[in-house]
Amino acid sequence: MASKISNLKIKHRAMLGFGLVLVLTVVVGVIGYFTIVDIQKQHQKESLVLGLRNTFLQLRVLEQTAASQNKVTLLADANDRYNNGLAMTADLKSLVTAGNSKLVDIIDQGLTNYYSTFQKLNDAQIIKVEKLAVMEKSADEALTLAHKKSGGSVSAGVQHFLELRLLESRYVNSGNAEDYQMWQDAIDANVDMANQLKLNDIAKVLVVYKGSFNEYVQQVNQQADLTASQNILWTEISGVLDKSIVLIQNMAADSVNSGIALTFIVLVLAIILGIVVSFLFSRSISSGIEKGLVVAENISQGKLEISADSDLLVRKDEVGAFSRSMNDMVEKLREVVSTIHSGSDNILSASLQLSSNSQQMAQGASEQASSAEEVSASMEQMAANIQQNTENARIAEKITLAGAESITKGNAAAMEAVAAMKQIAEKVTIITDIAFQTNILALNAAVEAARAGEHGRGFAVVAAEVRKLAERSKVSADEITKLTKSGVAVSEEAGRQLSSIIPETQKNVLLIQEIAAASIEQGVGSDQINSAIQQLNQITQQNAASAEEMATSAEELASQAEQLKEVISYFQLDSNSIQRRTQLLRPTQKQQNSHGPRLKKSFPTVVTEKKRRVDIMSTKLESDAEYTRF
Repeated sequence: MASKISNLKIKHRAMLGFGLVLVLTVVVGVIGYFTIVDIQKQHQKESLVLGLRNTFLQLRVLEQTAASQNKVTLLADANDRYNNGLAMTADLKSLVTAGNSKLVDIIDQGLTNYYSTFQKLNDAQIIKVEKLAVMEKSADEALTLAHKKSGGSVSAGVQHFLELRLLESRYVNSGNAEDYQMWQDAIDANVDMANQLKLNDIAKVLVVYKGSFNEYVQQVNQQADLTASQNILWTEISGVLDKSIVLIQNMAADSVNSGIALTFIVLVLAIILGIVVSFLFSRSISSGIEKGLVVAENISQGKLEISADSDLLVRKDEVGAFSRSMNDMVEKLREVVSTIHSGSDNILSASLQLSSNSQQMAQGASEQASSAEEVSASMEQMAANIQQNTENARIAEKITLAGAESITKGNAAAMEAVAAMKQIAEKVTIITDIAFQTNILALNAAVEAARAGEHGRGFAVVAAEVRKLAERSKVSADEITKLTKSGVAVSEEAGRQLSSIIPETQKNVLLIQEIAAASIEQGVGSDQINSAIQQLNQITQQNAASAEEMATSAEELASQAEQLKEVISYFQLDSNSIQRRTQLLRPTQKQQNSHGPRLKKSFPTVVTEKKRRVDIMSTKLESDAEYTRF
């Protein structure tokens, strides 16, 4: 792991470290996000369950209100609550998992059953109210009849009947079975009394009253049964809702706890990973830099026998590159110091040779002067020939340019002719179309004339003539079109021929211009050569004086070589490298004896200014390359 990290660039290590931190931050953020989303879902489910519980409570309140106040107009409100509960149940189904969907199904089924029972209770309430109205109507009829029979006075029968109504009212308000039994005993006694008194009409009314009251009581009992089943259903649904709320709250708590635990684990891992990565990165960088500083300190003290550790040289990061560069620099310094150390010995012998060579240079200077005069005469003749070639090249250039311009104009004229012929062809096509349309019109006119009979005969003759003229126009237009196409083809061929000639002509112009430029450059070069030859005479005289100065400088050079050896001794090198470098740089005896006073007379090589510039640049590039390698 450490070796792989060491091979990474420092910027890549920094990017890797920041990347790991960023990835862990993203992981923490994602965990937090999904935890929040899960909590929101649990909260939404809890809100829906609480809403369903509120819906059941509202239905319960409507049910109790309808039962206590004998209202039958609350079904619309209950229907709204039921539809709202169905919508919340559907939303809850979309949020819960498959394992918890059974609870939602139970709640959904309980809501449907509760609303169905509520509808039955409402229907029973309606029937009960109707039965109560029938019972009260029959009771009122019985009371009225009894009052008539008593002649308007309050008789014992009327009093008994009023007691019946009182018992009826007590049962309607209380629903107590004892009150119902007391009412049954009282009604039976009243019926028996009416039969004994031969009051058959009152007895019939009392029997009707008794029957309607019994139907009312039966409806009340049925409603009580529905209410009991509704209470049982309410208890079950309340338990399921409470269980769902507790389950959802536990799931929300589990989500929060798991999210916190997972976030804590990731944070701990991030801290541990950050510490490990920081330690590895810092150690891999600092250890290499410290070793590089040791090498640099040794170099500053002149200890060139040291080199960088091998483990640093194989690294692929900046520290490894720095170590390899330091190693190369030390090696190059060794070579340079060895070269200087060995070269200082050779400078002394070279200074002696330099004194001998200065005498040879004086003799060669006189021989060069005579050779320079002969070269000067030859160069004057060459300059005259070059001037004549330059003038001829300029005349040929003007002639070629004029011919190229004429060819270009001819090509443009050919292109214009082609364009004009194409326009003529287009116009002729229009004429052909007109002739075709005229022919059609003539045919139509002939048809109309034939329909007109005798009156259209003259018009038919005119239409036939027009048709003939149209056909002749079409034939002529076709001939013109053929001629135009032929002319276009010929003109295009001529244009292509001219276009093919233009590049060749332009090449000739360029070649002649190059010849003229070369002739001008040769003329300038010949003038420079003449000037250089004149300067050569002066230089040969200066060389003689310089030769004496070189002898003096050779002695000074020997003294400087001794001082150089003393300065270079600051750098510590192993003896093997110095000896090896000395053998490579020491001149052989044959090379030392090759320098003699003999010089052959020869003409100097003529070098133009352009070639001189190239030689100077080449020398400069070679020097720069050596400096870069160092």
